[in-house]
Amino acid sequence: MNVLKNARWFVVAGFVVMSMAFVPASWIQAAGLDVWSLPDLHAEIAENERRSVEMDDEARAIAQRIAVKDQLVKDLVAGKTNLAAVTTQFEVLNSSDPGIYINLRDYYQNDDVRVLSARTVIAFAETYLDCSEHTAKKPKVMKRLDREFDSLFPDLE
Repeated sequence: MNVLKNARWFVVAGFVVMSMAFVPASWIQAAGLDVWSLPDLHAEIAENERRSVEMDDEARAIAQRIAVKDQLVKDLVAGKTNLAAVTTQFEVLNSSDPGIYINLRDYYQNDDVRVLSARTVIAFAETYLDCSEHTAKKPKVMKRLDREFDSLFPDLE
């Protein structure tokens, strides 16, 4: 009886294995039964882990740049520095990612990285003033920054 029972299981298992030849490969992959591609899966996992580490590093670098920019803007608003100095620092911080300027060129209709950086500094300052306890200072600070911008770029409109 046990022999007959084992033979039935053997026949069923054989039928399942043979029927897999007629099943689309995508179904087998979706079910996780494509054991022959295990080395490819290990390589894909390793590549995904490498990309994840790269993305985490990039996210940390971006967060660090934003923190530095925030401090620069706070110092600018407080009058501890000027637009020219902060613009130079923004240029240095943005030099690692020239893609930052792609949208800014379209928005400000200018190709000069220094002009774009100065406009970005002013936009950061305005946002900071809108979102802080310093809103009362906004008109005075923005007027000062506009004057500094005009003196930095006298040939612009």
